[in-house]
Amino acid sequence: MTSLSELSIPLRRLARKNALPEAAVWLAWGDAGATWFVTGAISLELSRERGRPVLQLLVYKENGALDEALTCVQTGANHWERCA
Repeated sequence: MTSLSELSIPLRRLARKNALPEAAVWLAWGDAGATWFVTGAISLELSRERGRPVLQLLVYKENGALDEALTCVQTGANHWERCA
């Protein structure tokens, strides 16, 4: 999904940054009637702590409810892995 008009109204609100931290980005896709909406932002504090980029991801349901929050760190091989 590339335009706000393709999102549900609650997800449009999130995409317009009403509920997102500044400098966060979003990605959405749909398949067979399901929609996935994910926001991501680099955490400068955690990145400094770990000496590597740390990405905080929020996964939302189509109704705008938060489904999952993840923190991932970039590995030496330029992959991302979930922080414990």
